[in-house]
Amino acid sequence: MIGEPERQGDRVLRLKAAAEITKFINKPNNFDGNNPAKFPDWKAEMETYMGALNLGDGATEIAIAGGFLRGTALKWWTNKLAQLKAAGQNSPTSWLQMLALLSERYSHHNPELAARQKLRGLTQNNMSVHQYMRTFDACYSHIPVYLEEDKVFNFISGLNPPMRAKFAVDPATKKQWTSYGAKLCMCCYQPNHEVATCTEHPARGAPPGFRPE
Repeated sequence: MIGEPERQGDRVLRLKAAAEITKFINKPNNFDGNNPAKFPDWKAEMETYMGALNLGDGATEIAIAGGFLRGTALKWWTNKLAQLKAAGQNSPTSWLQMLALLSERYSHHNPELAARQKLRGLTQNNMSVHQYMRTFDACYSHIPVYLEEDKVFNFISGLNPPMRAKFAVDPATKKQWTSYGAKLCMCCYQPNHEVATCTEHPARGAPPGFRPE
């Protein structure tokens, strides 16, 4: 039977290992709750981070996760714990239980609406073109019906000015062209062809979400 000293020793070793891991992985962004549309991204970052730490200690997990809450989200979490205590209900004892409560509060029940809201302010900024493409595609994966012309317009509008200047619309055909006169495919974002003939399209054998580097 494992005694208390052994359990404490294991806990110390796990904490030391976690401290070393944090030197090599990116920390999640803070979440303030002001824009619930950011919650899915924060959730994904936290799941990756907590999984890498592999603490196995619920109280420590919750303390660490709580450290990434700010503003109204932190206030809501503090009030939620107080409400549970006042009602005689059990407080969460693990990160996953904490995440379930946060998800209930901040997750979007309408993925399409959340995607459209994110697209409204999506710009390339410090992202590479490929990172921007993936983020852009992730939004459109939740929008079942859209006009191809709108997608083209939204994609180019979000590019940084130097990159945006390389694209233009042929006024006669309304097709997308690069400044070099080559058609741009809105499937793989490569020139010289369109979606209808793209060999990387899922319908022609490429895995969904595939993008050539």
